[in-house]
Amino acid sequence: MDLVSPPNIEKATEKGFIVFLDDPLNVIIDDKRIKGQRAPPGLVTTIKSELIRFQRSALYTAWHGGTTHCPKMPKGVMIKNDPERFSLHGCGAFYLAQMLMKTCGCKWLLTEDFPDVKYCDPAQQYKCILPSCLKTNLTEVSKNCLDPCISYHYRADASYVGLGLSNTSRIEIVYNAKQYISLEYRTTTLSGLFSQVGGAMGLYLGASIITFAEVVIFAVSWLWYRIVPSTSPVLPMHHTKKMLSPY
Repeated sequence: MDLVSPPNIEKATEKGFIVFLDDPLNVIIDDKRIKGQRAPPGLVTTIKSELIRFQRSALYTAWHGGTTHCPKMPKGVMIKNDPERFSLHGCGAFYLAQMLMKTCGCKWLLTEDFPDVKYCDPAQQYKCILPSCLKTNLTEVSKNCLDPCISYHYRADASYVGLGLSNTSRIEIVYNAKQYISLEYRTTTLSGLFSQVGGAMGLYLGASIITFAEVVIFAVSWLWYRIVPSTSPVLPMHHTKKMLSPY
């Protein structure tokens, strides 16, 4: 893919491009956590990408954990997609947009749902959206947007070769033969959780009982020795001198 960049008259260098590889369900708004690959002009940028799939069967909830259900998107947010197929960053962005829509009566530009709600004009962006963002309690967002059971991330490396065209950036994206790497996180069911807790408590409790019994036996023995007089007769010690014969 060739991308032509307009010449930069003020500087000696040409303007290039940055290529981002990420989950389509994410929302990129000056997001520093996504590492983009630079595609400078005059070079062929070959990007080797690898899709990483993180998967787990359940998430812990409350204090006991062991739930077998995956988190879902909050109701009313991204209703077109599977409620269990979402990204954590996208959920936070759209849930925040929903909160702002209820406060300001309009939706921001990145919100595609809710076709009956109008987009915010520049005055509403300045007078309502920005002040509301500063006053928003993000704790509510973190409570309603939990880490999904399945998430996708890209790992990419770039290499460069000369092209010969000063204002053209050629981008080649190469995918590995193995389409993705699946990392499964082991989770514990409710019965397994109680068995682990019971085993740990049994180990510590057994060691504690042995130690406590040893301390009690030592204390009783010491008190018995100090308080109760000995009833066994004490025989006097006799010293016997015997001359040894030299022969």
